Amino acid sequence: MKKQFLCRNTEACKYPLVGYMSMRVRVAVLKVVIVILLLVLCVEFVFYLFVVPATSFAKVEFSGNVTISPEYLMKAAGLTGKEKWMSLDGFTISERLASVPLLAQVEVLKKFPDTMHVHVVERVAIALGFVHVQGRAMPVQIDKTGTVFSVGTAPLDTVLPVVSGLEFRNPRVGLRVHDQLVPLFVQLDNLSKRNPLLLGEISEISIEQKRHGGYDLALYLVRAPIRVRMDKNLSEEKLRYVILLVDALREWQTQRRIKELDVRGGTAVYR
Repeated sequence: MKKQFLCRNTEACKYPLVGYMSMRVRVAVLKVVIVILLLVLCVEFVFYLFVVPATSFAKVEFSGNVTISPEYLMKAAGLTGKEKWMSLDGFTISERLASVPLLAQVEVLKKFPDTMHVHVVERVAIALGFVHVQGRAMPVQIDKTGTVFSVGTAPLDTVLPVVSGLEFRNPRVGLRVHDQLVPLFVQLDNLSKRNPLLLGEISEISIEQKRHGGYDLALYLVRAPIRVRMDKNLSEEKLRYVILLVDALREWQTQRRIKELDVRGGTAVYR
């Protein structure tokens, strides 16, 4: 018994070639559209990969700068704002900014296709020193690494201890204290982070050189006119101990004129 298949779509049955041709046209049109889209994507890829970096002005972004203006950083980096992204040398810009005494760290990152991000860390004064320039005493700001990054100005928004006994033959920004004195400024930085109120008790730190090398410290506290002589270990525990002794001696000071407290040995001695 033979099966018979009936064509339900009468138009397709009448014109089978027309239906086949229309399908081929659709496939061809779809291929053309896909090719066009691929060409557009290729052109856009080439544009952003080569044209934009080579022709557009680089966008320079700064972060981390608190007291330094972007204009100052642009000038220090040798940039005018009209440089092309492709022509920027991140290593050279980083070296230029690293030579600025006000900056402790610099990180330069080029972001494709037209941006350069510059992150800086400013130096923070941890102590003040005084130098003589043309017969005048001028303050110098010193950071935790012992680097002088400002001469002639002092911060207005914070009170810093004065470190005396420093010697600079030709005071200028970028100078560093002697290597053996750097740990002192590291200790001051630790105190400022852990217990700034305790650090605020120190008015002045005098460096006293020993005859056979090394140095001791002489502290002048805010709360009492008593000179405190101690070794170079300016830890938080040692400073608490000194303040406790000074508070105890203040009660006697009305009867006895105590001028100095020496805690360099195992016991405290007052004079």
